Amino acid sequence: MTNAEILVIDKEFLLTALSMHPTLTDLLLGIVAEIFQRHYAIMDIVAKKPTERLKNALLFLGREMGTYQDEEIILPDFLSQALLAKFCRTSQANVSKEFKILLEEQFIKNSKKPIILKNTP
Repeated sequence: MTNAEILVIDKEFLLTALSMHPTLTDLLLGIVAEIFQRHYAIMDIVAKKPTERLKNALLFLGREMGTYQDEEIILPDFLSQALLAKFCRTSQANVSKEFKILLEEQFIKNSKKPIILKNTP
């Protein structure tokens, strides 16, 4: 969704820098741990039943990208049902069907952009 750059760091340079500046080791390990944490959160989402998968995906995306307003989380406009379907590894038709369930449960307030969630603990 955004431009990305891949940086290559020479192994010897990295090892030397890490040995000279131990705080870099903590920083690097923290970044790697955060990447794994996000990866496992996404994998946990994919292993659930469709309604729970969509709920967890919406909450995850709400925490990462949403705007908190009172007791609601407003997701960015670019998050469409089609994009959510790709994120949840399902079809847009399934997401639309699950949105109806989430509307009935009052987990979401609307099914159009911007998607608004209840801010649940």
